[in-house]
Amino acid sequence: MTLLMLPVMLAADVATPHYRVEVIVFTHAEGRSDARDMQQLDDFSALTDPLARARKTTESSADELSRQTELDAVLELIDTLDGLEEGNLMPELPVWPEPYLALERLSPKMERALARLNDSSGHDVLSWRAWHQPLERGSAGERVRIHDDEPVAVDWLKLTPVGIQPVSDLEPTFHYRLDGGVRLRQRQFMHLESNLQWRIEQVASPWMSPLEFHDEPTGGFRVHRLSQSRTIRPGRLEYFDSNWLGMLVLIEPIDPLDGSDADHEDVNAEMD
Repeated sequence: MTLLMLPVMLAADVATPHYRVEVIVFTHAEGRSDARDMQQLDDFSALTDPLARARKTTESSADELSRQTELDAVLELIDTLDGLEEGNLMPELPVWPEPYLALERLSPKMERALARLNDSSGHDVLSWRAWHQPLERGSAGERVRIHDDEPVAVDWLKLTPVGIQPVSDLEPTFHYRLDGGVRLRQRQFMHLESNLQWRIEQVASPWMSPLEFHDEPTGGFRVHRLSQSRTIRPGRLEYFDSNWLGMLVLIEPIDPLDGSDADHEDVNAEMD
């Protein structure tokens, strides 16, 4: 049964560089407001979400195991071991961890940075995320969604060619207080593009008269942005900054695995 719990590994061209990407997003406790009013939130639900992918992978694995009896699992394990002995199931080399899957922990270097931020009265950590991904020269990686766990809006309707329909069997679209994405791009040098937003819902004051509504914010959101694109260097702790938001990024190259000594804990979902 042990083989059923092995992390997913993907065969790939060894010439394609792969990286471990880690991001910590925080606010400045005494930062100057650079917020703008928005009546409708930007939708980041189409971006690749490592945390959602990890949760889905974990749930799928649990569902698959629950459908199998103990005898079925034992028989499958025997067949798998026989196949390995005959050389029929040996994986291609090199193999890489599944990309864009949320990791359970930060690296020691980023753990220390996170601890310093948490101990500082001048910063408020909003979220962190870590994942593996490939990145070829002359190409861009997927846009990766980064968000916290505080929804500020939920969409229960979807737009279709024939109009607006209920979401029904689909999951609703959540918009979070911290939401947005980052993307790596490899040119002559590596670039990181960020588009993060920190949103606060506005509520009209109960003391305002109807004649004042057109002069003052009446609902909608106050949105702080961190939108930057610049060159970064793998292996170096990079700092992105705005008046309100800050972000630490660490990107390090990883080596292919041989399928026998993979770090199993690194590909577990971040479920906290």
